[in-house]
Amino acid sequence: ADLRELAAAVVDATTPLARVAGVHLEVDGPPVRCSVDRARIEQVLTNLVSNAVRFSPEHGLVGIECWIRRGEAGCTVTDEGPGVPPEMGGRIFERFVRADPARTSDGGSGLGLAISREIVEAHGGRIWVDLRPGAGGSFSFAVPLARSAATA
Repeated sequence: ADLRELAAAVVDATTPLARVAGVHLEVDGPPVRCSVDRARIEQVLTNLVSNAVRFSPEHGLVGIECWIRRGEAGCTVTDEGPGVPPEMGGRIFERFVRADPARTSDGGSGLGLAISREIVEAHGGRIWVDLRPGAGGSFSFAVPLARSAATA
């Protein structure tokens, strides 16, 4: 699968939600071919992009950057929302953990990031958040490039 192509498909599917929220979606980076379960990685990207849209201000930008670095293929999803509080950094991928407990009626279950972590780890990869409070959310995942190149 090509991660950039998957990201573009997720953007197409998420555009109606983004339009309602007044958020712009953008994909950047080169084509990134790797051997992954297309539907599962699409689920990870959908979770990350939907969360980014949900936490973005009106007229905000959600970016998906596809990349290859140090033997890994990956994507980084950024938004212009409040970011993740530092005290949540280590727990944000746990089941039912929510960055803002007051937001219990936003349609989120607190499962999306936990499920995303399970999917990425099943691919031999990793997922993380860059803590930049007040500077927006930044979530990334990477899968091994060696495995992808060997099985592609």
